[in-house]
Amino acid sequence: MSRKTHISRLILLFFVAVITSCVPDEFTGKYNFDVLWEPVYNGPVAFGNFTLKDILDEMLDTSELDLDVEIDEDSTNLYYVAYSDHIKSIRASEWIDIPDQNFPDVYFYRPEIDIPADSLGITGATIYRKKVEKFDFATQHNERIDSIFLTSGNLNTNTFSTLHHTGWLIIHSDQIKIGDEFYRDSISISDASGSFSDSKVTPLNGSVLRLDNQSDPDTTFLEIIFELYLIHSGNDIMAGEEVNVDMTFTDLIFQSAYGSFGDYDTLLIDNEQFEFEMFEYEFEGNVYFGDPRINLLIDNSFGLPLGINLFGLSAYSQKTGIETDITFEPGVNPFIINAPDLSQLGQSVITEISVNKTNSNIDEVTNTTLSYIDYSARAITNPGGSATQDNFVLDSSRASVDFEVVLPMDLRAEDFEVEDTIDFDLSDIPDENDDFEIKSFQIRMETTNGMPVEINMQAVLVDTFYNVLDSLFTEETKNILPSALVDENGKVLAPSQNEVLIDFPPNRLDLIRDTRHAMVSGTFETTDEGQKMVKFYSYYVINFKLGVKTEISTIQKQ
Repeated sequence: MSRKTHISRLILLFFVAVITSCVPDEFTGKYNFDVLWEPVYNGPVAFGNFTLKDILDEMLDTSELDLDVEIDEDSTNLYYVAYSDHIKSIRASEWIDIPDQNFPDVYFYRPEIDIPADSLGITGATIYRKKVEKFDFATQHNERIDSIFLTSGNLNTNTFSTLHHTGWLIIHSDQIKIGDEFYRDSISISDASGSFSDSKVTPLNGSVLRLDNQSDPDTTFLEIIFELYLIHSGNDIMAGEEVNVDMTFTDLIFQSAYGSFGDYDTLLIDNEQFEFEMFEYEFEGNVYFGDPRINLLIDNSFGLPLGINLFGLSAYSQKTGIETDITFEPGVNPFIINAPDLSQLGQSVITEISVNKTNSNIDEVTNTTLSYIDYSARAITNPGGSATQDNFVLDSSRASVDFEVVLPMDLRAEDFEVEDTIDFDLSDIPDENDDFEIKSFQIRMETTNGMPVEINMQAVLVDTFYNVLDSLFTEETKNILPSALVDENGKVLAPSQNEVLIDFPPNRLDLIRDTRHAMVSGTFETTDEGQKMVKFYSYYVINFKLGVKTEISTIQKQ
């Protein structure tokens, strides 16, 4: 059974329960004498009320939705239905990468012509040379990083000397700090044969790199100083001979980093699909929502502004076969995501992106023919040229994206029809062969409708072979719930009053005893035949009273 038939079926089953089981207990007791008794019972059977939430709760309780669904009301008491799902989490280690750095070919000497020994000075003297190298710290996304605190990494130093002299090479930097000490390394060139080589790995666990963004507005530098103390062996320095150093930083894993993180552009969501499971069932007509919203909830602990660029959005209806692009007003997309500042280090900031009728055409596609929405998203750092030196990223930084569809009950329903055939056995209605017989029966239903919706209903009673026996309602009585009166804003001004009488004289009761099925059909429309947008508030109530009048003939035997 379709969920959309709940109201029709419940009403019909209610009527049947009254017909088949509402004979008062005092008329069915056993007595020790024969008597013909024909009392008339006239009184209430049931009364109560329900709201839109009661109906929606009933629908959701019997559904098998994969998503979390919430029914609630906003600050104005307007009902809404919200579907939510977790979409994606992206962590710093998956996104921000400090690439390996290669600082090659730092050399001393390498003359084009021979340098005679006597021009180098006295044999045994120390010859001093110094180089200050500002290495371009390579990045991939135009980052301008000030400092990097490393969890781990390695500094690899390879030194070669083809000079026929010994000496010392001191390498140091005030921009590299390992533990509590600035980086300093001493390499002994102990071989004067011209084939000296040395390789060293310096762990960078717990180290800090302080980078220079001031010397050049377009480049980030790491300054390292090289000092060579060469001990004159009395040999010449031949053309091409040199002391050469290659340095590489590898496997850099950061704990935190500060500066500007440039223009990362990462695919965050690739052609995901959000299914509107509540609209999957077969029915005629349609419901149009006046203010649907698709919200992305982003929990961001990256210390840099992000942009979420939604693209490839389209709404598809399997019922109509039509696919419609969801477009945005100019300047809306990408959406800017807020970020914590330095005073909120380690904290997260939540941003809600809302795709709604003010910035898109979402209201043109969100109705009950909608099957699903396709969407993709990219994450962009420092969108719109908003680069700043106050960015930061921690190894624990993450951005979490949740998806939510909110449907405020501001809608219109037109030509909304449902049909269902249900088992409906009335063979238990007592007749002359039983201890008592229902001779006539009348049902009276009084309603006070405080909702802007009206219901027309019919139930055709059929036998085992689906031969039509009777109809529960007539043309005059099938409008069981007329709409309340509403104002120009779709808000209820006054409830409607209605009374439905259904008579079952003896000949009609005889006819419907053969009923085995009921073919139920119903139409649901909002005010003005579904052409007017109306609102459903939590204080809207439908009140009903159900009474019966029955004549019973009973014979009790000794």
